[in-house]
Amino acid sequence: MVRDKSARGMAFPILNGLFLTLFCLSILYLMWYVVIISLNDGADSLRGGIYLWPREFTLRNYQSVLGDASLIRAFGVTVLRTLVGTVSSVFFTSMVAYAMSKRHLFGRKLYLLIGTGTMIFSGGLIPYFLLLRSLKLLDTFWVYIIPALFSFYNCIIFMSFFRTIPAALEESANIDGASDWRIFLTIIIPLSKPVLATIALFSGVGHWNDYFSGVVFVNNPDLVPIQTRKNDLVHRDQVCHHGGGNAADHPGVPFPAKILRQGRHDRRGQGMNPAQAGSLDKRRRLSRMKRMARMLALLMAILLLPTAALAVNADEPAWKSDTQDKGTLTWYLNLSWVTGVWGEDWTTAYMKEKTGFDVQVIVPAGNESEKLNTMIAANDLPDIITLGWWEPQVADLIAADLVLPLNKLADEYDPYFGPAE
Repeated sequence: MVRDKSARGMAFPILNGLFLTLFCLSILYLMWYVVIISLNDGADSLRGGIYLWPREFTLRNYQSVLGDASLIRAFGVTVLRTLVGTVSSVFFTSMVAYAMSKRHLFGRKLYLLIGTGTMIFSGGLIPYFLLLRSLKLLDTFWVYIIPALFSFYNCIIFMSFFRTIPAALEESANIDGASDWRIFLTIIIPLSKPVLATIALFSGVGHWNDYFSGVVFVNNPDLVPIQTRKNDLVHRDQVCHHGGGNAADHPGVPFPAKILRQGRHDRRGQGMNPAQAGSLDKRRRLSRMKRMARMLALLMAILLLPTAALAVNADEPAWKSDTQDKGTLTWYLNLSWVTGVWGEDWTTAYMKEKTGFDVQVIVPAGNESEKLNTMIAANDLPDIITLGWWEPQVADLIAADLVLPLNKLADEYDPYFGPAE
């Protein structure tokens, strides 16, 4: 091969190499920038001007993340989900594709037609939710694994590759007495490493990046994957910003987000003297405390209402005469920034001790409307729902006769709770 050593012939390789070098450096710099910002003080990072090295080196950001048990647990769920989901999906899909690649398979054309239809049409989120509920997969780890076992798109890729394998190999194995399982496991799978790696990459990335399943199908915080947890933190940070609050007031927000919100709060407070800024912050905190106190008082009243089939007495609270096991109530809060477990703080621990009720608190991860709309449409509602009067779901709940007036519950179950005369 004769190479063109003229200036024109050498220009393209040089310019091409220079362009690819700059392109790679731009990608590497973005990764490096994330690293140096994570190693810099959060409040100082708001000033900008950090390009190559941290200006105020600190490990507090990493200490905050590694000290958050929910993040570590979510990361473990994601790793386990990715490993189990990828292996099971690749094996199951390849097994189905191997059978579908055989032209003598009975009903093959019908199966292909049905599979192609699933790539074009979808039953929708609500039927899918109802199906998972009927299979008892909601709020379990297997809601991540079983629905993702088979993908017809991946099946088509497997089928195309299996057809390139010479049929003589299978015929020779059949003559030697090998079964279909043995041919698949000892001949087809070892020869299919390229397509196995490709589908494993597709499936693994899909499992790792999925956050929506944790938003809609999982209420247990111990089963939430890391992507859902990250989306929850980002959304919570936005709620704090648009709501005029400070993320430092929300104990569930990690340290870096607290620093960022504090910096924005400081900028909004420019022009105020220290006394004005302190007064404004105090009023905001008192307003939050009052809202939370009203919410807890209402919940305390609700917990005292349900009783066993006993004769009610207007002179004594019904919860004192009810000695049966109260069980667990589910309480949905349409506030994604709420964190904590019922019974850990002194207020809820006192309520649990006095009423005998345990409460499973459910909060949405990300968009509140998605979670609540799904539960309303599926008629799978918790015992108690807390949301703002302005939310459009309030009208839906009333129209569906899913709201019970508190005074009627009191008249029927606990007249003692009625208004004082």
